[in-house]
Amino acid sequence: MKIAWHYTTGQKAIQILESAELRPTDNYIEQKEKPILWFSTNQHWELSANKMLLLPNGSLRGLSMEEMGGYGCGLFRFGIPFDKVLRWPNLARMAGMKSKVKRALEDAGQKMGADFGEWCGLLKPVSIFELYGQVMTSKGWADINELGGAE
Repeated sequence: MKIAWHYTTGQKAIQILESAELRPTDNYIEQKEKPILWFSTNQHWELSANKMLLLPNGSLRGLSMEEMGGYGCGLFRFGIPFDKVLRWPNLARMAGMKSKVKRALEDAGQKMGADFGEWCGLLKPVSIFELYGQVMTSKGWADINELGGAE
């Protein structure tokens, strides 16, 4: 079964687990646009999930996956069967995203090394009980419910 993943940090994973759901984000969206709950079919890490670091000189630098884990208290991902999400660019259309915004997101993603062909999402919250949860360990991704078991 193909899985679409929502990639995040440990800091955000705590909030997700406390709320018991993943919610669409309304950060940086146009007035009439619907918020999107972002997923990716990239099975390792979605590069557009990387955040920017403000340097002492005032410039910005993109963080690597490893740096994201360090600054964000670990890396987590929540998965859902791919057949339950909307694919890009249909997702953008269903969210009411203007074509210039869609192109800007694609351009920004490509500059980060992301493949917007892997983007997908939902326009509604989803319960964590409908998701697969994983954490990045020194050995790779591991199911959250398998942590602490015998090795």
